[in-house]
Amino acid sequence: MNSRQHPLKNSKLAIKAIANLSSNLFSNLFSNTLAKEKQFVDLYPKVKELATAKDFGGWSDINKKFFADGAIFDQIQSQIKR
Repeated sequence: MNSRQHPLKNSKLAIKAIANLSSNLFSNLFSNTLAKEKQFVDLYPKVKELATAKDFGGWSDINKKFFADGAIFDQIQSQIKR
């Protein structure tokens, strides 16, 4: 493979490029945020660990429990008055 190949011409390269861009944007966004200012830090407990999809049984289980037809998402939507 040509190392100078445009990332959008190869799906694996495109996914890597998007992941890297997202990671960089996310880290920059939250490293330079108001949330680190003392007035906000003192209001909320520090988050020690965020949950991952694996903590909920993986994406397959999550999709079944929350997003399949009739699952939790549909149940919540059915209760919303329109």
